[in-house]
Amino acid sequence: MQKTTLLTVLSASYLVLWSPAILADSIETTAANNVRFVGQTEYAGFCQAVVEDDVKVLKKNASRQVGRLASSQEAVISLVMADDGLRCNGDNLVTFAERRGARTVHDFLQARLVYE
Repeated sequence: MQKTTLLTVLSASYLVLWSPAILADSIETTAANNVRFVGQTEYAGFCQAVVEDDVKVLKKNASRQVGRLASSQEAVISLVMADDGLRCNGDNLVTFAERRGARTVHDFLQARLVYE
């Protein structure tokens, strides 16, 4: 198994404040894309969506964070896509999707970057 690092963003949301603190977790990846998240896993679903190349999983995880990170699913996705937002294996979500070859998720995220 290859051991890699997964960095996630934790947030403290008070009214409209978003204060990220970055924690390091580790994931173990096998050739079959089986991923085990170790440590703090509250935002691991976003990275898992990339591993599975599944936009539905990404949207589902964004919906779970509405009210915690932002007031809408689109706003949550924008936050986790930010360069200083969520980290998967040390990369932002868009770069992680590109490196993993997660074409469907990457295209979905890229479309959102164009409109921001």
